Amino acid sequence: MEKGLFNMILQINLKYHLTD
Repeated sequence: MEKGLFNMILQINLKYHLTD
């Protein structure tokens, strides 16, 4: 499992929600 990729996606999601 790509934990790094998962973390990146989570961070992007958080940023997306904050900038929404």
